[in-house]
Amino acid sequence: MQTLEKKLATTISALKEEKQKYLLELVDKMILEELEEQKKFTDSLEKPLYEEKSSYNADDILAIVNQFPKDKLWTFADLDNELIFPNDLMVKIEILDYKIYVMSNPTPIHQEILTNISAHLSIFVRQNKLGKTYVAPVSVHINDKNSVEPDIIFVIKKDVEKVTDKGIDFAPSLVIEVISPANYKKLREKKKQQYADFGVLEYWEVYPNKKQIKIDTLSEDEEGKAVYTLFSSATKKGIVKSNVLEGFELDLENVF
Repeated sequence: MQTLEKKLATTISALKEEKQKYLLELVDKMILEELEEQKKFTDSLEKPLYEEKSSYNADDILAIVNQFPKDKLWTFADLDNELIFPNDLMVKIEILDYKIYVMSNPTPIHQEILTNISAHLSIFVRQNKLGKTYVAPVSVHINDKNSVEPDIIFVIKKDVEKVTDKGIDFAPSLVIEVISPANYKKLREKKKQQYADFGVLEYWEVYPNKKQIKIDTLSEDEEGKAVYTLFSSATKKGIVKSNVLEGFELDLENVF
């Protein structure tokens, strides 16, 4: 089912430019009004919406999410609110276009692949003093309605000091996503476009079942829109190369 925002956007796209501008402003106004109403509720909270305990799983987080209306507009401010969500969550939560996604725990294969890539990448980055690598869960705050958690992040040396305990609010140089069967294509493509619009220079997709790695670099299409184009790929065997990390090569035998 389409959200109100998507239905309006579809209608707007069929109108003339002047009417489009007017209706887009109207949509923005409606969203701001809804966010203000939601803020009144969150500001009125006096105690946490969850029972305090040593650790939390995906079911615990879903129990919190289910206390809100299904059409709630989720924002990074909600994720950062200690009365809504506990600190130091080891559960992957992402927000895309105001919609919240609570990710299931990664499989052992997912974690093994993640560890293998991270180990090789971290050694190369440290040896060449290029910056730092971070492994999930670390949030990348694209804007108030989009907050994502890549599996691996590379931050160039000059930007490392900008990283805080709350995550990263600027475009990292490189992100890596290990794709699981639960990663729906439409959602994955939406997230990928968010990375491009934000200015992430290099984007990796790692497919455990296919034993495949695809590396894309940031470019523009004919209309000047930010898009990714394939730079390097390999399936089952072979080597992939990074454009951002010049000289870094990864043999698939060391990954899968």
